Amino acid sequence: MAKGRILIIEQDEWESTLLAKFLGEAGYEVHVAGEARAGFEKVRELQPDCILCDVSLPDIDGFWVARRVRTEPSPVATAPFLFLTDAEDIESRLQGLNVGADLYLTRPFRNDIYWAVGFDAEGAKTLMQDYLTTAELRARGMDSKRVHQEVTKKFGLAAYPNPSRAGIAYMIAPIMRGVDDTNVPEPKTMNMPHFMIYAPGVSNADIGGKPLSMYPFMLSMSPGRDDFIIMLVGATEKAGILTEFKDLLSDLCAYRDYLCTNARTRMELPTKTGTEGL
Repeated sequence: MAKGRILIIEQDEWESTLLAKFLGEAGYEVHVAGEARAGFEKVRELQPDCILCDVSLPDIDGFWVARRVRTEPSPVATAPFLFLTDAEDIESRLQGLNVGADLYLTRPFRNDIYWAVGFDAEGAKTLMQDYLTTAELRARGMDSKRVHQEVTKKFGLAAYPNPSRAGIAYMIAPIMRGVDDTNVPEPKTMNMPHFMIYAPGVSNADIGGKPLSMYPFMLSMSPGRDDFIIMLVGATEKAGILTEFKDLLSDLCAYRDYLCTNARTRMELPTKTGTEGL
């Protein structure tokens, strides 16, 4: 039995054949369309579990497809939608996320980068904007403290709005790299599977939270837009996640030393009283 049904909407026959081959070998049922209208008809007919769609198509652009998929009165409206593109600019990516895409895959494709996070549409429009800006500034040689200052000072501007609704933004990754003290914004690598829930303007005082405890607590990059309630998974769930993604964690550690975690960060959870697990 196939792992799932994937629809590829791609005008380049060579590229669609290659993608179909790889996905088929991985155990998926794969279907292909070469134009936007034909692709949307296959969406309705096949109800795929995932859609890969080129932004540039011969008849209409991929944004048209995404808009219509997201308004379909069937389960396919919530299927993961990935754009294939050559565009590197942030504006183009945000346009795609605004019409309902979950992720961008930029050509040339690479197999040496892992991004083990999950977004719903609203999370994509907010956090992805920060991530793309951060990547651009780091590529210019800016250090992490300066990047943090540059990104957070944009919060509250019209181009950096708060999430428009509640929802889960980021969840149960086997590894995360981030900061736990905005006064010293040097990133750390941790095994801390958790859920993040949008909570702009909420503080620990509002929810009775204690940073890095086993109970829900706030993570605030700066008051406002990027404030989140953190809910850690339990010890049993964490052990299962780390076991399932053992090969991924090994690959990440081999790829870059700073993505390695030690036995303590792999196996321990924060306690009720402090940060012993980190």
